[in-house]
Amino acid sequence: MSHGAWVDARNCDRRVLRDMLGSFMTGVTVVAARNDEGRPSALTANSFTSVSLDPPLILVCLAKSSTSLGVFSRAERFSVNILGGWQRDLSAAFASRSPAKDAALETLTQGSPPTVDGSLATIACTQHQVVDAGDHIILIGGVTAFTSKAGEPLGFFRGAYFDFGPAASGDQVLWPIAASRGAAAPENAAG
Repeated sequence: MSHGAWVDARNCDRRVLRDMLGSFMTGVTVVAARNDEGRPSALTANSFTSVSLDPPLILVCLAKSSTSLGVFSRAERFSVNILGGWQRDLSAAFASRSPAKDAALETLTQGSPPTVDGSLATIACTQHQVVDAGDHIILIGGVTAFTSKAGEPLGFFRGAYFDFGPAASGDQVLWPIAASRGAAAPENAAG
């Protein structure tokens, strides 16, 4: 199978570049922290990866256009919550700027950092480093604790959510399945 015509990434329409990057299937996370007044802030992110096992480090990329960028740039502690297939609506809520996001913020745990109860996995971090990277920042976290459970992950590919199995995690269905297209995409989503 041959490639199509090469496109100059420096001079193409940004949507064309974003569509191509959406060819990489990702998981979906919700990153959460508390602001200076102690109120929770959270957003959906799909640019997440492990960085190091020794010491344990992870990273998430956050768009500089995010209204909560300042919270995450200053947060001493934050969580990365890896979402399961049963959490599509929750992902869409945290990716939006609608009343659904306000309602979703109310569901975060009271701890520091706040977390998304019922996620496939949750990682508690301390801020290790913030790196300026074009129109994003790279937030590197030192992993201090984590939890995980059985279930199928929520994925994102070419602008749409997908999952690998049933909507339930074996526990209760926390957020019913929503339509894939038309829902708000993760804030820093490539697709």
